[in-house]
Amino acid sequence: GGGGADDADEDENADPNPASGDGEVSKAELEETLADLQVLSGAAKMALAALERRDRGSPPNLMNLAQTLHRALLPLTVLGERGEAVQTSILRVCEAWWADDRPMKQELVAQTLPLLLLRTLTP
Repeated sequence: GGGGADDADEDENADPNPASGDGEVSKAELEETLADLQVLSGAAKMALAALERRDRGSPPNLMNLAQTLHRALLPLTVLGERGEAVQTSILRVCEAWWADDRPMKQELVAQTLPLLLLRTLTP
């Protein structure tokens, strides 16, 4: 054995996830989450704008940004309507990447397709 259970007890009180625990979310946590959503939304809008400007080529780290945004898709589901709005912006980036037949487009499908399926099944 090792002290695995002890480690879990220590981490229980340090969980920064506002959607966990007893459901209580402090004002500071809510403000931080909203600020994070604004950053993700802005990043998605910038990425989409860069993809639409085909005449100038892509910024060097655009693929890294697209992958980071893609990884955020499913976790945003727990944030309700605000998370859904950011998801929509990110989905547009993934869709544009795929439609332009850009390199590594398959890297942006793993969370995109399940999310789109989930949205079609949810009333």
